[in-house]
Amino acid sequence: MKNKLTILAALLCLFAVNMNAQSHAKGNILISADIDPENIGDIYFGTVEYGLTDDIGIGAGIAYISFSGASSSTFSGRAAYHLNKLINVNKFDFFGAAEVTLNHGNTFSLIPGARYYFIDNLALHAEYPIAINNGGGSGFKVGVTFKI
Repeated sequence: MKNKLTILAALLCLFAVNMNAQSHAKGNILISADIDPENIGDIYFGTVEYGLTDDIGIGAGIAYISFSGASSSTFSGRAAYHLNKLINVNKFDFFGAAEVTLNHGNTFSLIPGARYYFIDNLALHAEYPIAINNGGGSGFKVGVTFKI
């Protein structure tokens, strides 16, 4: 068992050291699955983003929300600007996004966010959506992103 863990650790280090690909690029598809750490088990998010250019991506999202026995889903569209030419830090993808969520009172949000790529196609992901209208408010989302 100890040998298997050593081999696994060595492989993970090898992937991490050899990662030198661009974190966001034209034609990439990013698939993210997130949770709200303050409401674990109650809110789930999923987004897909397509790289139109090396800097700009467009996408869509869905959220499933369940509180006190009631549940609902929301759908959203988003555009993201990736700051990698301005903030060039290896393995990181810093971005800002604008999102329109379609629900009972459509919401417009601005979203600062970042990804940290452990390997070429797998990243930890964090966002802080800030609702501009519909009562305002903000939240925190964390999760994983798969790049294909």
